[in-house]
Amino acid sequence: MTSHTTRERDGCDWCIGVPADIAWLHPFPRDEADPPLPPLFERIAGVGFPAPLPGAQRRHDLALAGLLRAGSPAQAWWLGYLDTGKSEDLVFFDVPTVTVDDGFEYVLVLAGVEQAIGWRPSEGRSAPWRGALPELMFPEDRSWLLYTPWDDRCTYIGGPDAVLADLRRDPELGARTDLVWPRAKRPDPAGS
Repeated sequence: MTSHTTRERDGCDWCIGVPADIAWLHPFPRDEADPPLPPLFERIAGVGFPAPLPGAQRRHDLALAGLLRAGSPAQAWWLGYLDTGKSEDLVFFDVPTVTVDDGFEYVLVLAGVEQAIGWRPSEGRSAPWRGALPELMFPEDRSWLLYTPWDDRCTYIGGPDAVLADLRRDPELGARTDLVWPRAKRPDPAGS
């Protein structure tokens, strides 16, 4: 059995993740052209970052969190905060981190949607394209996975068709959402 530590914030004790909590993500060998998610999901969508306009990032964060909450009601989420070396990015500073296959360290906390959208500001951070949402998130049942690579301008979400269809229909997110896996097959020029 894996032993977890806890840390207090906002009057609650939060479970701090350990490598065993993300072991299901490892390894995820992939072709360089594949999206940066493990091949555990039938479909993966990419959601581009919003335009740098006042309030746009907050609307983006709330819309994305709301859709994911609808896809995993009544359960906790693992929130992975990338350790960039900047205090504004981490929510706990004295806890062990976990390493994901991207080679970066994350503080992993078992919490929920309210913490995902409330522990960091949506706007005003030193990296203006970074919102409140953690760079890595998934519910306890692992039905979906959200991952925002540090060096990309897109958030990737793997999950059930219903969640990805809702993303594409959403008035805030839909125009910036594309299905990135499986890639559309090109017609065979030989006609076979």
